Amino acid sequence: MDTPDPLNQRKEDFLRIVSHQLRTPLTSLREGVSQILEGIHGDVNETQRQFLTLCMQDVDRLTTVVENLLDISTIVRGQLMLKREKTDIHAIIQNVISGFREQAKAKGIAIHCRGVDTPLYAYADRERIIQVFNKLTENAVEFTRQGEISIMVTEKPYVIECVVRDTGEGIPREYQEKVFETFEQMVLHPLPRKKNVGLGLAVAKGIIEAHDGDIWIDSALGEGTAVTFLLPKYDVSVILEKCVSDELDMGFKTALILFSFTPVGDNLPDTPVLSSIVDRLRNCIRQTSDTIVRGTDSVFTVLHSVEKETAGVIAARLKTEIESILSKSGVSDRMSFTIREFHFPQDGKTFGELPGVFITHIDKKETIDEGGVKMENDKKKILVVDDEENVSIMTTSRLRSSGFDVVSAPNGHEGLRMAQRENPDLILLDVVMPDMDGYKVLAKLKDSFRTKQIPVIMFTAENRIGDVTNAIEMGAEDYIIKPFTTEVLMEKIQRVLHKVEMRKQKEREDREKRQQEGR
Repeated sequence: MDTPDPLNQRKEDFLRIVSHQLRTPLTSLREGVSQILEGIHGDVNETQRQFLTLCMQDVDRLTTVVENLLDISTIVRGQLMLKREKTDIHAIIQNVISGFREQAKAKGIAIHCRGVDTPLYAYADRERIIQVFNKLTENAVEFTRQGEISIMVTEKPYVIECVVRDTGEGIPREYQEKVFETFEQMVLHPLPRKKNVGLGLAVAKGIIEAHDGDIWIDSALGEGTAVTFLLPKYDVSVILEKCVSDELDMGFKTALILFSFTPVGDNLPDTPVLSSIVDRLRNCIRQTSDTIVRGTDSVFTVLHSVEKETAGVIAARLKTEIESILSKSGVSDRMSFTIREFHFPQDGKTFGELPGVFITHIDKKETIDEGGVKMENDKKKILVVDDEENVSIMTTSRLRSSGFDVVSAPNGHEGLRMAQRENPDLILLDVVMPDMDGYKVLAKLKDSFRTKQIPVIMFTAENRIGDVTNAIEMGAEDYIIKPFTTEVLMEKIQRVLHKVEMRKQKEREDREKRQQEGR
């Protein structure tokens, strides 16, 4: 275990203490100015009102700085707590645009939403994501003098991509990575005629990364700025598997409790009642690390670090709460429910060992129709990650001529982003690349629950046994030595894709077998 840096610890403690100490006087300052502006203590002339309004704006600005300092301190310590649930990102964007419309209009700037106009659900902390959108939109409005601001949301396999784009003056390339840095953001960067963007982007980055997402900037002077971030989609099976796998990886015992609801007669499940049940269970679980996940006709509860006997007591208590809600809602005669428990590692050592009755109640509509799961006869997508432009161009051309859908990335960082956004069927990954080599990329791919199942073939220019062994041990399916022939390339790709299909087929057969056993 790494020893904490005493200097960093003192710096974090200082930030936390100072931030807390500032909140109380800021509260009284704001309330005092507010009362004077409202005329509670006498009439205020127009000049006084103007100066008091400026004071109020600066109080609010300072309050934001204090809140950002507290957030940064929490993020640095790895203690940012998220209340993740099924969150409609499209609805959040509409509310954010509504909040900034008058401010944008005053500057002659149009602000609107692009993309789908239907709900898109992420597994996210609603208030924290609102905080991110507000900061990005605030920056866009402040740094744009003419043109428009657009907020775009796009559904991708396993993730939702959000983009806040403006037509402002843009950010010099040398500063684009720095805008997300923490303490360096306290220093004014020499952007043309611009104020410092503050601590907000560092907080935004911390929030998005806490959601297992990614955030980055694309900008050019005179052409505007686009900030893009990814959020995991609300996918019942993925969420449950991650919760359970994380606990098992840390050596903790965990329990999965299934509450499945069945309509009596021809009645349909009462959606508002299920929503009430989810809200009540969130308030009744033992600790914030426990997880509630809702399916179409079911509610899953993941109890972290819990013994089997304790899980049984908690399940009985939650059962009583559900019965109370059904009774008070007057639907006891229209809905019934059952409870099932599964304990790790006593009943099974992996999520894949769940019995069929659990698998049946995982919402198939959300994990297949909305989850972007590809059918076997879809055109296979391959991601080529190679910093050698000529190699990338020639490989991409060959694969497209062979009927594949191909995307490419010029470096490891972009390769990771595209793997999350595009969800390819296969990744061809070069070993030797600047900044982040192929081994580091492979490690990050296998460490993410959204990309760990994507098969990877490594490109290497050095035919060393150690390199090959290392790649395979880290999770690569195969390797190709440069230079390679077309025959070798295609044979390796087809072999790996066939192996993956066989693996999926076995998983389907095992799942069907468990479903039959659970009936």
